[in-house]
Amino acid sequence: SSQREKRGPRTGKDLLSLKVELMEQEILSILHVCAQATTEQELLPHAQKLSKLASSADEDSLRTHFAKHTRVFVWWLNADGPALRAYAACSLANLAFTPQGQKATLEAGGAEKLVELLRMRDQDRKVLQHVAAALQNATYQCNPACAAVIASGGDKVLKKLASKQSNTSEYAMGTLDNLECFQRETRDSKKTKPSVMLKLKGTLQAATAPRSGPSRARRTSAA
Repeated sequence: SSQREKRGPRTGKDLLSLKVELMEQEILSILHVCAQATTEQELLPHAQKLSKLASSADEDSLRTHFAKHTRVFVWWLNADGPALRAYAACSLANLAFTPQGQKATLEAGGAEKLVELLRMRDQDRKVLQHVAAALQNATYQCNPACAAVIASGGDKVLKKLASKQSNTSEYAMGTLDNLECFQRETRDSKKTKPSVMLKLKGTLQAATAPRSGPSRARRTSAA
């Protein structure tokens, strides 16, 4: 009789691959249900689940894999209701922890859309907080994202938010740090004065204390 082939213990790589596969199955299952929804209210519990998944993706490989679905979250930033916008921005903030997530956000027009939300009057406090966190992570050592935010006038809006004492101001200041580092590196590389588009006015120094370099937002949750 032939003996059963014995398998060795799973390696860390095997377990991570399994974790990624299970996460992808769950994401696709949730997105399938979302595709059947006819109202934003029906989308909310599923958007919340996706937001929690993005927040709990503690390995870069998980967030990188999750980033394939970034366009969905950028699209949800257009929602009429603040709750769906908050879940979408929170997901983007966590996915932008990786270069792949930053690139996916940028390619989907996320940087410009996030800045647009900052400009909206009477914007929900939670939405502002997660949008600012998403911008901080999207611009962390990512020159194309920094350029997109500045070109959209995001630096001016962020300076106003940074002057107020709140969780949002913390993320706004972090984003301004990233933009300032980008501006400085751009100026040094060209060895010329910065262009008008890239120039952050002197009020930046009054809005936030100088730091040593770019920074990321801490992990966020919209729950």
